[in-house]
Amino acid sequence: MFITNKANARLTIIVRDGRGLVVDPIVGKWECTLVQFLENMKYKMDWFNLTEAKSGRLRLTCLWKSVLMDNVPEASGYGKKIKIFIKYSPYQI
Repeated sequence: MFITNKANARLTIIVRDGRGLVVDPIVGKWECTLVQFLENMKYKMDWFNLTEAKSGRLRLTCLWKSVLMDNVPEASGYGKKIKIFIKYSPYQI
């Protein structure tokens, strides 16, 4: 993921039920600013409670790496949103 404005970046994860058994597949949601998330990583706080859910938690970690770049177009922020889909199966091999 490429982030040009760390101070204004927000992380959002929506957990969906992929089995197709329910009308509303959204199981839960989690949101946080990137700055707060990175602050949590300093203290090894990597479990987060889902909102809009009966119960559930996410375990997330990251590593921030700064990259020096020249001629970055519109270095003040994104022009569009980026969506990342992570497929998870509770059935481990």
